[in-house]
Amino acid sequence: MTIRLARLDDAAAICGIHRSYVRRWYRVIGAEQYNVGYDQLSIEERWGFGGPWMSVETCAIHLNNMLLKRHLPYVACIDGRVAGMMELYIGREGGYGKNCHIGLLYVHEGDTGAGVGVSMIRHARKVAMEYGCDSLTVSPMPYNEAFYMKCGFILGDTMVEASVPIHRYPVDAIPMDPPLNIQSLAWGMNMAVGRLQSSAYHLFELVDDYALPSSAGIEKHTVFRYISGCQSMISWASDCAGKTACVLAWSDGADAKDLVAAALVLLGRSGIAVANLLLSRDDYDLISREIDATLVGVRATLIDPLQREID
Repeated sequence: MTIRLARLDDAAAICGIHRSYVRRWYRVIGAEQYNVGYDQLSIEERWGFGGPWMSVETCAIHLNNMLLKRHLPYVACIDGRVAGMMELYIGREGGYGKNCHIGLLYVHEGDTGAGVGVSMIRHARKVAMEYGCDSLTVSPMPYNEAFYMKCGFILGDTMVEASVPIHRYPVDAIPMDPPLNIQSLAWGMNMAVGRLQSSAYHLFELVDDYALPSSAGIEKHTVFRYISGCQSMISWASDCAGKTACVLAWSDGADAKDLVAAALVLLGRSGIAVANLLLSRDDYDLISREIDATLVGVRATLIDPLQREID
């Protein structure tokens, strides 16, 4: 087995890895699902089964954007055939130091059990250490947490998803000039709101766009403020209805409560009715005492401090 950086001509093989887990291709018409062949689906319909990796065209765009932003997509090859893929995002953020984050790791269904996933975790650890990272993190789905913990990860933060109706709360927020580069501004900042993956991953998502009708219906906004005297950045994305928005927020010193309060003011001015927030358990407990928040669910972040070997 060999592991190397992915190239644009790996897009079809990476797409095949993700497609291997789809049992049935169908088209939705009204409230009904109708079985169709993969080739009969539009690019946008394929996207609905799992994002840009479900079609060669959008997978190539995603890979291109990753490489241009100097992120690290890898493929694992068995006898020259691509059997697994992994995306690594290197960044620096408050609470994690210099961090390497596994944004995605998939093994072709036909190659599960062959050690591909464990080999890619080993490679991720090696890359992280070569880049001088303090930690390797991943935010898995519940069904594959056990795999990562077997590979040496331990429980990190518990992230709480909350729904918050828009109200005005007092906060000191003053406009600041936009930076030349948002990645440079956010480097080292604490991502106090919205950190489902990692700061570097979410910053990449802000620029990873596609010319699809469904993407055009999502409005993205990013504003810059001095919040409680600290440089801060707040981003949100709303659906085509424009009534709810998911919020991301970074700051070099403002706490989560003030960032949320500032975000609610901005969303209210944009006509948003409800904010979807992801917060650490401690921040949620604090904010829920002062802001009308409803618990939606929880997610776990796993961390590896890069000091152990996989058994």
